[in-house]
Amino acid sequence: MTAEKPALRVKSGTEDFSEFIRKGYYYVDKTQYLRPIFDADDRLLILRPRRFGKTLTMSTLKYFLEMDYDNPGDTSKPRELFKGLKVSEDQEFCEANMGRHPVVSISLKDAGQTTFQSSRRMLAMAVWKLSNQYEWLKNSPKLNDGEKEFLNDLLDRKLLCRGDDESDGVLQSSLSMLCQLLHHHCGLKPVLLIDEYDVPLQYAAMNHFYDQMIAIIKPLFSVLLKTNPDVSKGILTGCLRATKEGIFTGLNNYTVNSVLTQNRILCTAFGFTPDEVKEMLSCFGLEKTI
Repeated sequence: MTAEKPALRVKSGTEDFSEFIRKGYYYVDKTQYLRPIFDADDRLLILRPRRFGKTLTMSTLKYFLEMDYDNPGDTSKPRELFKGLKVSEDQEFCEANMGRHPVVSISLKDAGQTTFQSSRRMLAMAVWKLSNQYEWLKNSPKLNDGEKEFLNDLLDRKLLCRGDDESDGVLQSSLSMLCQLLHHHCGLKPVLLIDEYDVPLQYAAMNHFYDQMIAIIKPLFSVLLKTNPDVSKGILTGCLRATKEGIFTGLNNYTVNSVLTQNRILCTAFGFTPDEVKEMLSCFGLEKTI
């Protein structure tokens, strides 16, 4: 889908779905793929090269799925945002899932640094920023004192960034605890979205602090993804499949979707097809360049 004339504008460097729609930027409508992504196994790992739109897709999923925590059941915001897009034609899927789920969404992109200290700090900062989105849970009557105390730890930036054993323990349990808190408050298991999951490990391998980084990442993912009763679905994106570090060891119910996957349902969900490129060029009067 393209934006309606005369509001056609091109925006590069934006990975926020809402910004594309609200500001009328040219948008290639891939929303028909939200259902097959969501309906895949409970744990889905999507692998694509860089600049294939993985982050935009995760942003789109978050805006589509996430409920209004102040007004549960009110789906007016996502319905307005996705109005006229291809996914809106799937009324059954929209009715069951649009604005119906708690969501925990994080990107590990910034945790790719050249030293262990800086990588760990940026990972802690990403968790801290995410936790601040759920500060309102401190007032939830459905959480016990221990859960609220842990949330206070997650909101303590100095504690998360400190780097000692206590700090590491909080960091490694952070995402699983956020899922637990949302589950207990909302009565629904959250959908977990992790974008660029492999970036910290790539930088760690290239800069010779792999063992230190995997000591943080492996427990974080292990607690989060393996038989976690507080996560309904876990969707991860990255460029490389993690095998050597075994962070998915023991996780049997997950599917890997890559450019080599024989199941072709998602083969055109990322990147642009030739027809989409032709439509883009035609829209801006550049069809003669084909």
